[in-house]
Amino acid sequence: MTRLLCMDAARFIGLALQSAAMSGFVAVMFMFPLCAGQSWEVEIHSKNEKYTFDVTQDNAVVSLQCSLGNTSSPSLEWYDGQGKIISDIHSGDSIPRRIVIRRRNFVELRFLAPETELNSGNYTCRGSGADGVVKEKTIQIILYKGIQLTSPTRQFAMYGQDARLNCSSSASFPRETNLFFSNWTALAGARYRKEYDYVIIANFSRADEGMYRCSIRLHEIKDSKEYELHLLAAVPPKFNGSMTFWPPEPKVGQNLKIMCDISAKPDPVYQFYKVEGNNTRIIQSNDVTNGTLLLKNLTQADDGEYMCVATNGWGSASQTISIDVLSPLTIRYARVDLNNKLEGSEGRLKCNVTGDPEPVVSWKRGNYYFHNQSKSEISGRIYTNTERVTDKNKGLKSVVHTLIFRSLEASDMSTYTCEASNMFARVNSTVPLVVQFKPNFSKQMTTRFILETHQCYSNMHSHWKP
Repeated sequence: MTRLLCMDAARFIGLALQSAAMSGFVAVMFMFPLCAGQSWEVEIHSKNEKYTFDVTQDNAVVSLQCSLGNTSSPSLEWYDGQGKIISDIHSGDSIPRRIVIRRRNFVELRFLAPETELNSGNYTCRGSGADGVVKEKTIQIILYKGIQLTSPTRQFAMYGQDARLNCSSSASFPRETNLFFSNWTALAGARYRKEYDYVIIANFSRADEGMYRCSIRLHEIKDSKEYELHLLAAVPPKFNGSMTFWPPEPKVGQNLKIMCDISAKPDPVYQFYKVEGNNTRIIQSNDVTNGTLLLKNLTQADDGEYMCVATNGWGSASQTISIDVLSPLTIRYARVDLNNKLEGSEGRLKCNVTGDPEPVVSWKRGNYYFHNQSKSEISGRIYTNTERVTDKNKGLKSVVHTLIFRSLEASDMSTYTCEASNMFARVNSTVPLVVQFKPNFSKQMTTRFILETHQCYSNMHSHWKP
């Protein structure tokens, strides 16, 4: 009866090992004698004392399980190749990717994201049975980096030039690389020169375009992989037309897309620049997507010339476009700018106007317009001056139109109007001008006396009769 129970237990553990193997775990099971007269046996997946594992596999996890029959909470420890006990998960192992987990019936040594240099080596599970006899089992783990293709599967060459068909790869072991036509025929002949992991095809032509095959083998561990490679004709970047932008009349506060339409193989890398005189300022690449530049929340500072450059390793092409950001016509201020309002001093009326297209600005008094003239062009007492300024903080471009009085007179007191207009709108703002002056009574009285005396003499002369 006892013998049958032991056989059933062995059969159950064998099934458990099979299940672990199917799930990708390495299981090392230690079954110490629970039945009188029965010797324990060690079962290792793959029936070898050496196990190889490719750490480049997705979700790569290596798990070693050590048990003492089906005894609960077995007294077992895992040791590394230097004979040091591997600490439990909570004790802070110096290699954090290696942890020990104590289960109910076994102790598990698990490698999370295993590394070849850190985790390869011999591992020993040691424990004692009910009779106090210490027993152990050692397994060698060989972790390696499997074959990984490092060259692109789509490759390009120019007609008339030598083409290089690459099958570069990485792996922990020496590898043999061979390239074939799509039907697995060897690339042989005077036009093909094989190097370590690539083939040079002389005078590449349309007939050479198509699919090729690459075979990589690791003889030491009997691993291999095959890849499909596609060799295509390269096309240097070429513009299909002029650069465009949207919306067609960009306004302050809007978003603007600047697009360049390119034909190229392989797909090019795009870079945009802002042309500022003789200099170019690179625009951050996170604002560029597939040949489209996105400018957000436009200001008038975004006015100017933009350059698109497309490069793909086989050539480059560039083109420029001018952007005019429209802004609403607004009079920011119209005011008297006087340091001294006294008669005889200089006076100024200033009008600051923003808008794109650039507005025409003028001052008027009633229906009389003061024409824009510089001080050197006129000899009159009143003239105008126009300046163009930019607010760098707000990105605003303004026209400042000034009406200048060389010497204020009492007769200058009036209401003046600043008027601005462009093709979209017309706006105006009025400003009162007050001049302070001192009455000259002596001059006024003299003038009045002369006028009245003259009038009296005239009347006497017209009515006098001898």
